[in-house]
Amino acid sequence: MKRYGAMIFLAALACTGGDDDEEPGPLRFDVELEGLEPAMLAIHPIEGSGDLLAVGGPFTQEGDPALYRKSGAAWSEVASPPAWEGAAWWSWSAAEDDIWVVGDRAQIARGAIGSMSIVPTNTSTETVFYGVWGAAADDVWIVGGSARPPLGPQGVILHWDGSALSRVEPTGTASVALEAAMFKVWGTGPDDVFVVGAFGVAIHWDGSSWTRTETNIEAQLTTVHGRASDDVYAVGGFNQGIVLHWDGSAWTDIAEPFVPRISGVYVQPDGPVWVAGDGGYLASWDGNTWTSIDTRVLQQFHAVYADAIDVYGVGGILAISSAPREGFVGRYGR
Repeated sequence: MKRYGAMIFLAALACTGGDDDEEPGPLRFDVELEGLEPAMLAIHPIEGSGDLLAVGGPFTQEGDPALYRKSGAAWSEVASPPAWEGAAWWSWSAAEDDIWVVGDRAQIARGAIGSMSIVPTNTSTETVFYGVWGAAADDVWIVGGSARPPLGPQGVILHWDGSALSRVEPTGTASVALEAAMFKVWGTGPDDVFVVGAFGVAIHWDGSSWTRTETNIEAQLTTVHGRASDDVYAVGGFNQGIVLHWDGSAWTDIAEPFVPRISGVYVQPDGPVWVAGDGGYLASWDGNTWTSIDTRVLQQFHAVYADAIDVYGVGGILAISSAPREGFVGRYGR
């Protein structure tokens, strides 16, 4: 396993003598991993463990992926899936021993950290799988598309039923998803799944059929997340950041004016909506007001995740192909 020479910082608060009345420190954003050779592309909890998994990889489809696990206050690099080449783009877990990782070259891996197995597909290796999410261990969705059209297929949607992966081809208004790369998938359950992608495409699965939900935008939508079937957020954009809110019947752009491209979104069940994007942009939405966080980060955030205490952002330089990736993982908290 390749070591990236990261500077690793423990994110534990220092104990200074056990004064129960001591005031907590101020909220601030601290970088916990920095100077990584690959950009970091996703961060998610490992179900049932209390740990976090951050994944990433090189800008090209050649080279080693990056996987880091946080247990307690410490980050450590962990073994990559066997024979994996290129970036790991996203992850999702049904249990600590049932983690899915997807990425470059139509690669999919499944299992526990350090003992993952490659899941074979019949998809062109020109395909990048950008997103994975499941309603259950036997109900998992994987989405992607060609990184170099027209060399490979455009929109690709796969479904795992517990025994095999099958290709899904939406029909009717949702067939537009076959003409553009699909970037992320998320849902509230087996009959409520959202997929977003290039050219502002957003489609919905109700358990029996797919339909297109009109966004009225042409810019790419990179990530989708929510807390209910009528409270979903999709983000993206190019020069101007986009934050779309789905209220059960229509999408509405609620982004602040003049914000950069947004790549990550995470909705806390009983808290705010967090978004992250280019130039170290990190902000929260409480339903009425946007609040920006001073991260002192210059690179692009690609993903954001929040638990009950802390907010995590991961990223690196992705837009400039010749630049070092400078991957990082940061935490906003006390």
